[in-house]
Amino acid sequence: MVLDGRYRLVKPAFFDNEADTWQALDLEIGEQVNVRMPRRPGDHTIASFQRQFDLLSTIDHPGVVHVHAIGRDPSVVVYLVTEYFEFERPIADGRMTPDRAMELVAQAADAVQAVHDRDHVYRNLWKGVMTRAGGTVVLNDFHHACPVGSPELEHIVTSNAALEPATKLTDIYDLGRLAHFVMTFAHPDTSLLGRLKPLVWPDHVPADVRAVVDTAAAVNAGDRWPSATALAEAARSART
Repeated sequence: MVLDGRYRLVKPAFFDNEADTWQALDLEIGEQVNVRMPRRPGDHTIASFQRQFDLLSTIDHPGVVHVHAIGRDPSVVVYLVTEYFEFERPIADGRMTPDRAMELVAQAADAVQAVHDRDHVYRNLWKGVMTRAGGTVVLNDFHHACPVGSPELEHIVTSNAALEPATKLTDIYDLGRLAHFVMTFAHPDTSLLGRLKPLVWPDHVPADVRAVVDTAAAVNAGDRWPSATALAEAARSART
């Protein structure tokens, strides 16, 4: 399939509940790109993809996927063209060491700060943090990202581990839960909707690493790291 006579879809790269991402060839410039297309096209997806494109167009950060174009094609309704990279989930190679987990969180927090600097909440970090083939972090899916103050932030998304209306501090919480998960494989306890619980740690995780993550995932939002940058700095300081 060729979209708009320009982007030839080569092979599937990644699927999620909202969209499919394909590796594609840009026939105009002869370079590989990634093309993201909605799974359930409609007017709402056109608006969503446009919001994602508008936000990504304002961010230039190595941890945030670089967007090239937004397009319309009758076969898929709307699509986003982004930089090409091979990506995977952070836990694809098994449970992480504390040192690697802190580097993952530091890189992810740097990228989240770039989103926060545009006065947006990411809202999808529990699923949205991915790594390139070389191991560096990239935020790729901006489906749930919203401007601060948007009414949508009152609606809890299932990927939001904090189970609370979203703020920038909710993103900090989600990074903490992600760090805990990649080191322990323990999912958030959501048996009591909206009631957060302190993290439980295995003995092999050092105390300074636990302290960084416990602060990020604090039950009370006011006790969390005040910014993604603060979390990134703490995570790097805790590396062994």
